[in-house]
Amino acid sequence: MSMVVRFIGGNHDMLLCYFEGGLDLQNRGSKYQRTHEQIILTFIKKLETKDLKSISVKDIVEDLRIHRGTFYLHFETKYHLVEEVQNEFLESLSHQSKSFFSSDNFQSDALLVNLTNLLRYYQKNHAVFLSFIKNSSYFVNTLKYIFLQNLKKLYEDEMLNFPNEKLNYLLTYIFSAHLGIVEEWLKNDRTTPPEEIALIILSLTINCLNL
Repeated sequence: MSMVVRFIGGNHDMLLCYFEGGLDLQNRGSKYQRTHEQIILTFIKKLETKDLKSISVKDIVEDLRIHRGTFYLHFETKYHLVEEVQNEFLESLSHQSKSFFSSDNFQSDALLVNLTNLLRYYQKNHAVFLSFIKNSSYFVNTLKYIFLQNLKKLYEDEMLNFPNEKLNYLLTYIFSAHLGIVEEWLKNDRTTPPEEIALIILSLTINCLNL
């Protein structure tokens, strides 16, 4: 079954409604679809208070007041649920990243705006983001792949002045710094505005690229 839940950003407004309290699952498709979405949303909400590994099927079905058998009609195991949410989140992150890495915006104020929007996306989905960063090497590696592929293309489009044979080291460094800053911010300091974090990241990135 294709994923129904979409994360905040672009035209994927399902979780935007969820976080802002305006989601009406009663008017969304069939009963099966609504139950599928409710299971996913309950799991995501649990991530705000519990570590991913400690969330059980029992936690989800008790919160939803459904039978365990109903859960297993939708997901073979808890890890199939985790995998579905993870893959959809990565797809959504890839979509969100495209505007940030657009060469059309690289020399303009739009770069700061787009990075700020990306950070707001991280902030709104912080529980999911931090859980997968902590518990899934696949998530981190895929996120790194998305980042490096986009940044390599940007490097080629802009013909940036950096030895090509050392490019992977540079981009890996930038990715690790970016991820580290975002992780620190989301864990310990979400009160700092995304605009300020964006300025820190851009300053470090531009210095690394020697622009």
